[in-house]
Amino acid sequence: MKSTKSDKKIPRSALTTLRKVERFIDEHSMLSPGDRVLVALSGGADSTTLLHILYALRKKLNIELHVAHLNHNLRGDESAGDARFAGELAKQLDLPVTVHTLAEGELKKRGRAKQDMAREVRYDFLRRVAKKAGCSKIATGHTADDVAENVLMALIRGGGTKSLGGVPPVRENIIRPLLGLERREIMKFLEATDTPFREDSSNLKADYLRNQVRLELLPFLKERFNPAITETIARTAEVVRDDAALLEEEVENRLDSVIEEDDSETALPLDAIEPLHQAARRRLVRLAWQRVMAGADEYSLLSSGHVTAILTLCNDGQSGDSLCMPGGVTVEKGYRALHFRQKVKAYQPPSDIGPWFPEEGVMAIPALDIQVHIGATDQKDASNNALSVWTAAFDSGKISDRICIRTRRPGDTFYPVGMGGSRKKLQDFMVDEKIPRAMRDRVPLVCCGPDIMWVVGYRRDERFVPSSDTSSFVTVTIASERSRENAVW
Repeated sequence: MKSTKSDKKIPRSALTTLRKVERFIDEHSMLSPGDRVLVALSGGADSTTLLHILYALRKKLNIELHVAHLNHNLRGDESAGDARFAGELAKQLDLPVTVHTLAEGELKKRGRAKQDMAREVRYDFLRRVAKKAGCSKIATGHTADDVAENVLMALIRGGGTKSLGGVPPVRENIIRPLLGLERREIMKFLEATDTPFREDSSNLKADYLRNQVRLELLPFLKERFNPAITETIARTAEVVRDDAALLEEEVENRLDSVIEEDDSETALPLDAIEPLHQAARRRLVRLAWQRVMAGADEYSLLSSGHVTAILTLCNDGQSGDSLCMPGGVTVEKGYRALHFRQKVKAYQPPSDIGPWFPEEGVMAIPALDIQVHIGATDQKDASNNALSVWTAAFDSGKISDRICIRTRRPGDTFYPVGMGGSRKKLQDFMVDEKIPRAMRDRVPLVCCGPDIMWVVGYRRDERFVPSSDTSSFVTVTIASERSRENAVW
């Protein structure tokens, strides 16, 4: 790989692309001064361009960058080469980098389609690294071509307005600064700046629908019907996205007022569905589904055909009739509601572990695949804030009972930091944090006797955090025993 100077001057021929991305970032309010941005770098043309453009803009935008690369280990030496490229490029730019390699065959063990699983694992990795590195934003290298491909795939498979809206510029903390560029502009930028990148050989094989759309359908449409088809589809998708966002906001407000949710199911009252317009009914069903699946990745599996089947069950089915949906979800019609239930593997929460305090030490908890490190200190660097997502500091003077590690119990409550001393049910907190239902019994809780001190990875209890007068601290660190890496629940 060619040497890259830390702040090499962008050639005039590439400045147009740079300014276009800068305007797109501003138009969609993607970044704020002081943001720390995790840049997803595969090594391909799109993500390499993303990194170089954000690097060129970092001082003007007053942002910091952290690079992340996940080696899916699907292409042997080629995948290993991508990982080396990412690490070397970050080093040349003097940027912090996190590179992780999946075990060979890891994706196959998880089942589901390889491409869908790879995407899910990749986003999980990015969120995990962002938390650990203190990044408020995650930037990915999607372009206008990705939007066009997604829309065409949705038309082929059948999808609602959400999928026909393509890839949004901003979704939660994920930003896509290159969405206003076409791939041809990416290639011109790389050529003008003499920037090397990696070629993914699997992208040249028409084995998957996306590749077939990219290699065959889009070129055909450009040649025979509209040379600017990518831009045309991207503009149309933006209109659809805006309309869908308005409808979704209205329906979500209604959903919050009528939905009935607990650990075992999500119920949608029939009398809340009946008076609605068909478009709102479809959206209501999709949102209910999203609550059950606890994430957009699974939500995207629900096609328009599935939604139609659920609404047919609602209108014409008898009480007790049910449908099996993708993702292990069963939808059953009851006397007064549609019941969405996700089939999950039975899990028995482990018993309490302890006592610990006031002794220091390390203990393994195989049932949760974690190690717990507890230590006492009088150092002021054990600040009032959690030291990291997986290490937290507490005021030892406020700990009046034994420290133990357990999982949740019925009726658990605590006083989350940042809520002004208000008490909250742990169940409601987990729902608000979008913790998947199947994982809620696995989240470790650090407790002082019966009281929760810390919902690990999420929030401490206000009653135990250090103050400016604290002179003696207890630190608790949770690490994954299986991988020796910080775990995510």
